[in-house]
Amino acid sequence: MSSSHKLPISSMTKEAQVAVLAVIRACQLTKSVQNTLTVDEKVTKPDKSPVTVGDLAAQSLISLHLLDSFPEDKIVGEEDTTELRQNDGLRSKVVQLVNEGFAKGRAEPGAWSEGKTFSESEILSAIDAGSDAGGGTGRLWTIDPIDGTLGFLRKEQYAVCLALIVDGQVELGVLACPNLGTNSVDDEAKGVLFLARKGEGSWSRPIESAEYKQLSLPASIPSSSIRFLESVESGHSAHGIQARIGALLGVPENTSLRMDSQAKYGCLGRGEGGA
Repeated sequence: MSSSHKLPISSMTKEAQVAVLAVIRACQLTKSVQNTLTVDEKVTKPDKSPVTVGDLAAQSLISLHLLDSFPEDKIVGEEDTTELRQNDGLRSKVVQLVNEGFAKGRAEPGAWSEGKTFSESEILSAIDAGSDAGGGTGRLWTIDPIDGTLGFLRKEQYAVCLALIVDGQVELGVLACPNLGTNSVDDEAKGVLFLARKGEGSWSRPIESAEYKQLSLPASIPSSSIRFLESVESGHSAHGIQARIGALLGVPENTSLRMDSQAKYGCLGRGEGGA
């Protein structure tokens, strides 16, 4: 459930403004990559998960924003440059994408780095800036540049995720889903960004316009209206167990909404776990 609501000015702190800008630019970059992705533009990490030029370029782009605005903050990212430094073609593509992301990415007039070009060294260093071990004290940004890599490779759902953690507590979260319906999963208009701030609530907006809606959930949902939001991959979601739980609760069969990435949590937050 949602309603039109003016975003509280306290929610649009510098941290929120930078986070939203960085994530929107990363969405535009990754969507462009997804539309044109070829087989040679991915590598495989030791844990066998595929990594694309989109992951690497998006992490660098987001980190460059954070390093400029909050140079003392720590960053924990998903990627490093181990493979990238050994692959000239992949490295060149990542450098190209990051600079195109700043040159072409939609942003408010006068936004930081508009028209700026970054060197290969700066771009690689920004990726490796995400190698901090984290911890329970101080300010820490966490980045998942492409959550749902298999969905990304299938050209389906994925998400760009960024959060600010202060002294072990999540203070700010930004989640953007370029392929998710703007107002509902069935909406033909695609691309939605979710913003949440501790103690103030959560909002959604189209990626392409700053029209925020505050999100809220009903106090309860009848069993007949519940549907599971679960992963496409059976290895990421216990489909059989959830089906049995649903049967016990009286949830109608075949109503599960399956999608890759944290896009499912965005759907849950705007009430799509109940029809």
